[in-house]
Amino acid sequence: MFGSNRRNTEKKKAFVDLEGYSEPGDEQGICVKAVELRHFTDLKALTDLAFQDNILVIEMSLFADGEEHRRDAVEAMRSLADDRGGAFSEISDRVIILAPPGIGIDKCRITRRGI
Repeated sequence: MFGSNRRNTEKKKAFVDLEGYSEPGDEQGICVKAVELRHFTDLKALTDLAFQDNILVIEMSLFADGEEHRRDAVEAMRSLADDRGGAFSEISDRVIILAPPGIGIDKCRITRRGI
């Protein structure tokens, strides 16, 4: 009844040449970099990555220079973000995110309800 009058409804497929298009994100050159900060002197390399407009996820659990130097490094990263007009967020005691200008960081908490 419903399928008895089937016609050949195959549509003609169009070929789209994508060779002239770039990959998403190529235009801006923005990349997410996971960085492990172990020493205060590593801040120079981290600053270079930040000035290349990368989004940096910085992990500091293996920071070896002591708590006072770790706090100084966090303040230096906060100042770097402020100077550039970017965003800074301390996700936890050991994880920090630095974002370039124009990209915000929105911290939100996901809660389970009804379970």
